[in-house]
Amino acid sequence: MHMPFVLDARRLANRLPANDPLRLTLEFLLQNAVGRGNAVPFSQIDRHLQRHGVAMSMQTFQHTVLQATRAGTVFIASFNQGYFLIQNQDDAITMRDWYRNRIRSEARNLRNLRRLARQRPHNWPI
Repeated sequence: MHMPFVLDARRLANRLPANDPLRLTLEFLLQNAVGRGNAVPFSQIDRHLQRHGVAMSMQTFQHTVLQATRAGTVFIASFNQGYFLIQNQDDAITMRDWYRNRIRSEARNLRNLRRLARQRPHNWPI
């Protein structure tokens, strides 16, 4: 059984203009990457977008298509194996765990930045 993520992805794709990058991405993921076991690398999404006349870097993809879905009811998930639509609870747990690891890593970076700032001649209070 599909979770609401998949149903919402279908609904959203159908409401968007034909050549909208989000629509093209959702249609591609609905056909090829439902569930973490079917995750696809950005290169496959990129090829699909280019076949439809849409060129964008991975960074642009992340800041437009991914960001748009993560603010609404559709959530394009990602992890080391690629991008996918969440199909079940295990997929959501995979994404949760990825976020937890990312947050831990960023927290370490922030601690290091604060430590380095304190070592400056004027002990920068950040």
